[in-house]
Amino acid sequence: MTYRPVGRRPRSLLLATALAIAMTVAGFSSLSRAQTEDAPTGAPLSADELATLTAQFDDEVLIGGQVAPRLSRWVNDEVFIFLQLDNSELAEATQIRYVGIGVKGVFCAETQPDRSFTHFHKYDAPEYAAGHGSAPGDQGYWLTWVATDTFETRDGREIVPGVDYEFSPTPPPDCGADVPDVAFDPPGAEPLTQNEIVELVELFDSPLLTGGQTPPRFHRWINEDVTIFLQFDSADPAEATRLRDIGITVPGIFCLADQPSADFPHFHQTDAPEYAAGHGSAPNQVGYWLLWVATDTYEANDGRQVMPGVDRAFSPTPPPDCGDATPEAAASGAGALMVIGTEFRLDPAELRVGAGESVNITFENAGEVPHTFTIPAFDLDTGSVAVGHTATISFTAPSAPGTFEMLCTFGGHLEAGMVGSLVIE
Repeated sequence: MTYRPVGRRPRSLLLATALAIAMTVAGFSSLSRAQTEDAPTGAPLSADELATLTAQFDDEVLIGGQVAPRLSRWVNDEVFIFLQLDNSELAEATQIRYVGIGVKGVFCAETQPDRSFTHFHKYDAPEYAAGHGSAPGDQGYWLTWVATDTFETRDGREIVPGVDYEFSPTPPPDCGADVPDVAFDPPGAEPLTQNEIVELVELFDSPLLTGGQTPPRFHRWINEDVTIFLQFDSADPAEATRLRDIGITVPGIFCLADQPSADFPHFHQTDAPEYAAGHGSAPNQVGYWLLWVATDTYEANDGRQVMPGVDRAFSPTPPPDCGDATPEAAASGAGALMVIGTEFRLDPAELRVGAGESVNITFENAGEVPHTFTIPAFDLDTGSVAVGHTATISFTAPSAPGTFEMLCTFGGHLEAGMVGSLVIE
């Protein structure tokens, strides 16, 4: 299976009249969806809807004359959530391009939460451009961006919904023993009140699931394919006290080749008799891939300690291989390799293959928590692999020699040592 970003599927492909899965020669699916006429559908926000939603994001998180090109809202004393539009002038904006979070911190490599926090911005600067990165130990925020649409950036990058790992990178310096404490107190940095939670929930009222399902989160369609959602510490807004997660959904089918990336750990079926019956489901089922970004520090129902950032282990539903092997994987004489993942290592930590060779790498999760096996340079990713399960990636090695990183992308696993090298000889 060769992984490629899913990108945007026209809604017409997902709401056709007959259910059929036609496999393409590249191993991807052309999808028709047999749903009732009441199946949820998305639509771009109108100008009034965009204005109403963005009015909730009116906190000033920077000082010193800085005007940020995004709209922010504090959700607790350490984290704010933000929206970034297609135009920093609200009157000229037409759509939401990104949703994300900012976490209070200092500009040191030792404090960067994980690799999804690509950018650090100084809290106090004379103008916005002067706040990028800045000096070692400066006070400010680490930011993570999640794209909510398909578009081309000003620097020519093609963006699809998901974590944007290349957004305005500011590589942090090593501060060694001189890492300062966070020592600034922005106005408004406090948890949402119950009234504020209720007000937000009223705007996140879009239908998403059918068949009697009631999800424990609140969705808002922002274009024809993507919803933004909020998940609190209670599914009842009247009892909720903390925003736990913000995230997005994208439409898809329950097959390994269709999983956008390991950042989307969960698939949920569109139509099911009850919510619990929609988790994962059978191969080729129609539904949504979900990506969560934690906005708080808390203990999950499964006992995991969650920190602010992309939660790649939220309710994992390892997708099945629906028989969508690529021509490379089927080629005779393909190299067959095995990597075993545990907490926290890859064994072996180095693989060697010949230039131009057809390669199959099977990853076995022999650990106690879900892992991924990812080779970012080749855009290869197994997605979340459950404990005791395996997944295989297949590709043709490049013709030029080189050394490339292979790793687990779940938060903190790379830093703990779950990384190795693929050597092309």
